Amino acid sequence: MIKRFLLGLFIVFLFPGFAFSGGKVCGVSNPAKVGGLISAKVAGVSVTPGTGGVAVIADDMQTDNTGDWNKADCTLAFDAGNKHYEITRTAGTQTIYQQDSVAFVDGVYYKAVFDLKDGTAASVTVSLLAGDTFHGAEVLDESAASTSSWVTHTFYFTASATTDSVCFSSDFLSGNYELKNFSIAPD
Repeated sequence: MIKRFLLGLFIVFLFPGFAFSGGKVCGVSNPAKVGGLISAKVAGVSVTPGTGGVAVIADDMQTDNTGDWNKADCTLAFDAGNKHYEITRTAGTQTIYQQDSVAFVDGVYYKAVFDLKDGTAASVTVSLLAGDTFHGAEVLDESAASTSSWVTHTFYFTASATTDSVCFSSDFLSGNYELKNFSIAPD
């Protein structure tokens, strides 16, 4: 088991572009479904594929639902003209989050999607975290950098029995970044 793990790490570090692309395994939309498996073990964790469909959390950010989000060290504003949210730094590590309120199912494989763009700040690194605490990253901790145009980012994770929180976190000096089309659904 340890030899296989070390060999896998060696291959990932030696050929990262071969194994992964954009936060997922290349050519596989859901590794748990490879070979028609009903469930599988991925890195020693039992994974049950989702059925696709209904989002556990969805905020397309096309209307003002900013009140659904808690904020830390930032403001969250809806831009009605351009239909997106703007996250503006006020201090420290900027975080918008939903804590203890998201209903994930233990062992289900989820797909998280969002669009990210520069606001008045350029190249902001934004992390999407999912876990069981305010800043928890127990099951998902992936980052993407904003650019001058909208880019869709997709990440995958398997929920645990205690997963109930999700947040976007960043740490930049001034200005804002823009976010829209966020959802997490079983894959």
